[in-house]
Amino acid sequence: MAALLADSNSEIELGERPANGSHIPEVTSESHTSFNHVSTVLGDAFYTQQRNKERLQHYLTQVPHPGCPASSVVLGVVCITLLAAIAVRFPSSHISSSGNTAASATDLLTSDAYAYDYRGRPRSLTVSAGLVSADNGCCSDVGSAELQQGGNAVDAAVAVALCLGVASPSSSGIGGGSFILIRQPNGSAEVIDAREIAPAAATEDMFAGRPQAALDGGLGIAVPLELRGLGLAHQRHGSRPWAELVRPAATLARSGFPLTPYLHNVLSDQGMKEKISGYPQLRQAYYKEGPTGVWNVPDINETCCTRVRLADLLDDVATSGPDVLYNGSYTKGLVEDIQQAGGIITVQDLQDAQPTVKAAITSQVWGLDVITVPPPSSGAVLVAALHILQGYPLPMVGSGELAVHHVVEAMKNAFALRSHLGDPGSDGQFLNLMSLLEDTLSPDFGDLLRSEIEDGHTRNWTVYGAQWNVTAANPDDDGTTHFCIVDSNRMAVSMTSTINTGFGSKVLSGTSGVLLNNDMDDFSTAQQANTYGLEPSQANFIVPGKKPLSSMSPTMLMDSSGQLRVVVGASGGPRIITSVLQAIVRMVAYGWEPLQAVGVARLHHQLLPNSVTVEDKTRDWVPGQSANFTVSEPDIAGLLQRGHNVTPGDVGANCQAILIDPDTLMMTGASDPRKDGAPAGY
Repeated sequence: MAALLADSNSEIELGERPANGSHIPEVTSESHTSFNHVSTVLGDAFYTQQRNKERLQHYLTQVPHPGCPASSVVLGVVCITLLAAIAVRFPSSHISSSGNTAASATDLLTSDAYAYDYRGRPRSLTVSAGLVSADNGCCSDVGSAELQQGGNAVDAAVAVALCLGVASPSSSGIGGGSFILIRQPNGSAEVIDAREIAPAAATEDMFAGRPQAALDGGLGIAVPLELRGLGLAHQRHGSRPWAELVRPAATLARSGFPLTPYLHNVLSDQGMKEKISGYPQLRQAYYKEGPTGVWNVPDINETCCTRVRLADLLDDVATSGPDVLYNGSYTKGLVEDIQQAGGIITVQDLQDAQPTVKAAITSQVWGLDVITVPPPSSGAVLVAALHILQGYPLPMVGSGELAVHHVVEAMKNAFALRSHLGDPGSDGQFLNLMSLLEDTLSPDFGDLLRSEIEDGHTRNWTVYGAQWNVTAANPDDDGTTHFCIVDSNRMAVSMTSTINTGFGSKVLSGTSGVLLNNDMDDFSTAQQANTYGLEPSQANFIVPGKKPLSSMSPTMLMDSSGQLRVVVGASGGPRIITSVLQAIVRMVAYGWEPLQAVGVARLHHQLLPNSVTVEDKTRDWVPGQSANFTVSEPDIAGLLQRGHNVTPGDVGANCQAILIDPDTLMMTGASDPRKDGAPAGY
């Protein structure tokens, strides 16, 4: 394994504030020359203690992330950001999923395009006290600052989630929903289920024959619960004043922020531009009008995306709490905006919607306790896939063609099981999942599914899942974000938040500034696949008051002594499940560093459509900083030889992880190089 370390004696000089008003430091030629990268090839799975000390010494000298709210920064402590500015340029790089494991790891960590974000800050960070790994570096800094001011992991989670809703608006926000997995320092765990809810006027066939209505416009909006979910988490576990946690996001919304390469890429997509052109409120928020009336995407690093009405709402939320949106001065206006866009949500829907506290589901893999989220999330099927793979000696991409086949077969079984999942309701009024969960969480059932896998060939799609196959379930997440947090007491949060597809419903409330979800598309409609190609399932049909099935799978692992070892999760629709699966196997079974585990090329199979996606994607949003994620030709050949249908493409998922060394207790966090994230901590 190889790792990159910046010269701890380098001095970074900050330039003047740019004319466009952004807080992007200039990289001078002197500072760029002195910022030498040192590569060291290591033979074990963890950084040595000396490496940890060197990294800490270096990052203690760094400055806050450009564009972060000044109020969130603690002077004299670590908010770890590095160079900034588009002037930083890295060479193109290429990472394959196969070949020698050590060689693949070395390639990854010695590649600047993977190891550093576009500003030059590292995507992997090892610290001792508190750590935040988010898919936006500014929001990682906001969370780290809360930890350093005495807040715990839940306090930081509130601040990070609200920050992401502003800084990553295509992915999440208070107009959506989330699952929050919380582990206490004593090892006990619970889940805040803040998944969106079908309105009272919703019907099973409301999208029959018109699937686009579930994606764009008001009808696809489910009742959002993100804000109340954060409020409930803080009420139960928070330690810092609520208002202090909300204010950084309010500041960011009011002042705007330097446009990141990822958001620039999303806004530049022609299909997205055409969709947003039909929603003037949204277009005005994220594009700039030229002298000829043409709306253009702001430049990377250009300060943009101010949302004054959202800032006003957040100021009121800071003072009066979440209910100002659900049963207060903003409620009527929000409902009117939704209904004017064609939606059916009422004031009563908002008033009635409440998040719930649930027990986490647990099992064991490789001698570790797995903690994850219950339905309507997909944590249970993630566990089932892990149970299958733990019985193989080499269960992962990078270990030969047979291992690649095994992981794909495990994915197909997992998605067969998923076809039976849905929202059971608070008292089982929608669905009885007891038998399914008993099997899904049982290692013995994993053994059964593994025994049916053929090494030499794939099988007919109808047989996967044993008695829980897809035919038994059916008789005749782009807009998501994830982050991980661990504090000094080892309280931990793994939270996935969503508005479903990019920019959700595209409906931006003019009265409240809230960008609303399109999570009604996550329900099933008979004889009609959803936007992710997931086939319909009776267990997930629309019922008023029901929550749609989700692929979100925030997860943690503890060892036999109760010590926290892994915090992980991902965004990306159904690809969440397969991305988290591969990251866990790479860290736990192979001892890979988090950056390797989340960064190496991936596979995805969701059973239907019956094809395995093999990652083959170039990320080249910033000129001069290009990275290729590619599954190797031998691995692809092995899949084809065994009868798999293979489709090269983008796996479309983004994974964050924190790994704790059981010997040194040092924490290493990583943000997926497929997006703009970077961890922060101290």
